[in-house]
Amino acid sequence: MGTIDTATGREVDVSESANISATPNEIPQVTVTACSGSEVKAGSYTGEVCAYQIRVKVGPKLPIKAGSYIEVEIPPEVQIANTIGVVSRSYTEGIEDSKAKFSFKSLRTVLIKDLFNPPNRSLNEYQLEMFSIYISDLVTPRTTEPTSSFKVRIYDANNFMQYKKESLAFS
Repeated sequence: MGTIDTATGREVDVSESANISATPNEIPQVTVTACSGSEVKAGSYTGEVCAYQIRVKVGPKLPIKAGSYIEVEIPPEVQIANTIGVVSRSYTEGIEDSKAKFSFKSLRTVLIKDLFNPPNRSLNEYQLEMFSIYISDLVTPRTTEPTSSFKVRIYDANNFMQYKKESLAFS
C-alpha cells in the first residue's frame, strides 16, 4: 500500500516526502436574498438599507466541526450603511443554541463566531441540512442587475478552511 500525491499522481514512498495541501469542500448551495426578514417592503429594493439573508445548504454529508466560524465577503456593489448595525442587528436561524457574534475582519468581510459552540461539550460536530445568516444594515445596489458573488467560507477552530462557496451566490 502506498500514498498517492494528488498533484502529480505519483506514489509517494515511505522514504520520500511530499507537501500535501487540503482542499476545502464546496458548499452545495448558497442563496442570497436582499431585503429579507422583518423589514421587507413592497416595491423596488434599489438603494434600500436592509438585511441580506444568506441561506447556506450544507446537508448531512458535510458536518461542521464544533468551534467553527464563518466569513462572509460582501461584493463591492453592496454598500455597508452602518458597521455598528451590522454587528448589533445581524442574526442567524437554524442553528440550535447559537450565540453568534458578528464582527469585521476587514472592510468587506464579516466574521460570525460562536455560531457552532455547543453547550454540551460531547458534541464535536453539527450535521445541518441548512441554516441562514441575516446581515443587517447593507445598502442594495441602485440597479436590479445581479451583484457579483458573495463569498462564504467556513473555518474550523484551528483556522483551517473546511467549506467554501466563492461563486454563484448572487443577490
